[in-house]
Amino acid sequence: MDEIFLRRKADYLPHDILSVRCKIWKGEKKVVRNTGQSSARTRIRVEKISFLHEVQNFSKLETKQKKTVEIRPHSKGEHFISSSLHITDCSRCEEKIAIEIVPSDADQILRKCDLYLLDASGNLKECGKADTRYDIELKSITTLHLSFTREAVLSRKSEYLPDGQIFVTVQMHFFA
Repeated sequence: MDEIFLRRKADYLPHDILSVRCKIWKGEKKVVRNTGQSSARTRIRVEKISFLHEVQNFSKLETKQKKTVEIRPHSKGEHFISSSLHITDCSRCEEKIAIEIVPSDADQILRKCDLYLLDASGNLKECGKADTRYDIELKSITTLHLSFTREAVLSRKSEYLPDGQIFVTVQMHFFA
């Protein structure tokens, strides 16, 4: 099956779009008078966006202070995605670093997101992920917490804060 799919990918995924056609039956086939036939057609579009969220003077970032960047995907004319990095306010626990992602288009649903901390050597360290592609509810991911706390990053400044800046690579998969 995989071989057929790979050889005929252009037939099944023209322009990287999967189209599914299904028939929905009302009632059971043996009750003819109550049976009706209708059909539905839908398309699922996946947009993959990756960007580097940079925050200068990370050590001076105060709790709840947001550092926001706007990303304008090429495929969406006026639409943009807002990404805000902030430190969570927690009096009884360690302060966590969080990324909040808000698309300007309500039809864009963030279903998968991976976060990577870029170290001084240019290596990516996985530091957070969320994947709701297989959940029944169609909820968008809005906030992700990095697995590194603020204290952990500050204690390794030479490794994670070159010139006082933190760099987080964000990889997102939007479904529409």
